[in-house]
Amino acid sequence: LFKMSGDCCSSDTTTASAASAVTTLVESVRQYVNTTFEGKDAATVAATTLGFAAALHLPGLIQQYYAWKSEGKGFKGLLMAAAVSLIPAARRKLEEEQKKARTSMEHEILKEAEGLEQHLALPDRGMDKDELLDYLKKCSAVDEAKWSKGTISGSVYHGGADLTEVIAEAFRCFALANPLHPDLFPMVRKMEAEVVAMMIELMNGKKANQVGRTEREVRGVVCSVR
Repeated sequence: LFKMSGDCCSSDTTTASAASAVTTLVESVRQYVNTTFEGKDAATVAATTLGFAAALHLPGLIQQYYAWKSEGKGFKGLLMAAAVSLIPAARRKLEEEQKKARTSMEHEILKEAEGLEQHLALPDRGMDKDELLDYLKKCSAVDEAKWSKGTISGSVYHGGADLTEVIAEAFRCFALANPLHPDLFPMVRKMEAEVVAMMIELMNGKKANQVGRTEREVRGVVCSVR
């Protein structure tokens, strides 16, 4: 007990010493600031304070500037980043709007899945074929309802139900094919080469080579079309 009491006293002494050191440091800083700005006008004090605050935030502002610049916002992005970094009210407003946007996005994306069973872990018993296909059809019906009414622009490109059946059957034929191994799947390599040849012909690739264009330029056009 005596030893524990001694340790406690030692700890209290250390804490008191640390507190005293902090108090001394704060007082020294206060005196330095008062001495430095003694006799200065308010504008000088304000400008110095803002400059010091800006210097503290400069690394973050530079990083934010380049992030916004990559999105095409440039100097406007820098001003926005400065406002958000230096003005607490602007930062709070931005955080509130971001939270609202996340909540709204989550609701819009997840509301369609309401009522469907959630699978968050591997089940003790797997689904049989009919059960699995029934579940997949339900999911497909939810997704298809969003675009099949013709109320969206882009996103889905199809040629009708008949063509969709052909595409599905084509996928079925080559469901396990791996184009990275043309020695094992020579027919996949053959069809891929034929598609490239079709695109070259479509873009007048042979003629382009004759007028001096490089093969790299032709390949770039073909890849962009694909």
